[in-house]
Amino acid sequence: MARNPVDEADIETLREQMHEQREEIREALAEDLGGSPDDYDAAAFLRERADEPVTDGGTE
Repeated sequence: MARNPVDEADIETLREQMHEQREEIREALAEDLGGSPDDYDAAAFLRERADEPVTDGGTE
């Protein structure tokens, strides 16, 4: 049994904090490397590539 179980409110708080941190990181990347914070959004990048084929690692 867990000593300090995490409840749904704790999980939601952590999700919000992670979301805020991701925004801060994207802003810092844009400032340091140029471009827009949206250029550094991994989720958007992965959504754009969702329909692309993935190699199976085999040889041809």
